Amino acid sequence: MKHGLRVVVLALGALQAASGSGLAADVVLAPHRAVYDVTLKRTSERADLSGADGRLAMELGGSDCEGWTTSFRMANEFRPREGNGRVIDTQSAGWESGDGLSMRYNQREFLDGSQQAERKVSARRDAAGGIGQAEFEKPEQRTLELSPDTVFSIEHQKRLLRAAMAGSSHDSTLVFDGSDDSAGYRAIAFIGARKAPGQARSAIAGAAGEVLSKLSAWPMTISFYSTKPGEDGGEATPAYQIGLTMYENGVADNLVLDYGDFALGGNLKVLEFLKQEPCE
Repeated sequence: MKHGLRVVVLALGALQAASGSGLAADVVLAPHRAVYDVTLKRTSERADLSGADGRLAMELGGSDCEGWTTSFRMANEFRPREGNGRVIDTQSAGWESGDGLSMRYNQREFLDGSQQAERKVSARRDAAGGIGQAEFEKPEQRTLELSPDTVFSIEHQKRLLRAAMAGSSHDSTLVFDGSDDSAGYRAIAFIGARKAPGQARSAIAGAAGEVLSKLSAWPMTISFYSTKPGEDGGEATPAYQIGLTMYENGVADNLVLDYGDFALGGNLKVLEFLKQEPCE
């Protein structure tokens, strides 16, 4: 389940659309802090789960000038049909340059409070479209080449909102996020019809809710397909899927994290927009 977590962090990144629409429109990131209640939405016999719940918290900060920082924590208790529940706690921090050409990513995973794994990776890609490179420091040191068409997570989110604003219903992008040992995932997104301001009806109240009520939104489903040798043979089933409602400013609600054997739902409960210093 860990592979979906990093993508969720940036799928929730608040992306503020520039005024206007069409292919010329661009997006800029609006820093924010969000908290989601997580519950078990669907399960199968193979998953052997009677219940699951917890919280997902993320924060996005920075700018195109200084780069974008992300912090993320998702802690859930998973309860089997028999036996005691286990708490899985995933924490990560990342940085991506404003031009989308470099990134860093650190992740730690805990089981019942005991650290089980740690990941540390940095990567660069060539602005001219050449082969990129990822440097893994943990869990072991190694170097991995990245395909010329690879993008990092925040740049991927910008592509999705550009596509939505332009009226496109589909996007296919090779994304490297550092969350596993592969050279990335093929992310195929389907973008639903635009919801006019007020139609998405977020449960968020107060000042943040007022902002959302004035924005358009799009339902999106993003399927992630493995690119590992032997796993990239055009299989019909993705490694995982993420469903969400993405507002015009990028705030996401109505999350569905689908891992095949089970799916988790996430409802936005706390939203705070953060101050952003203008680029000089």
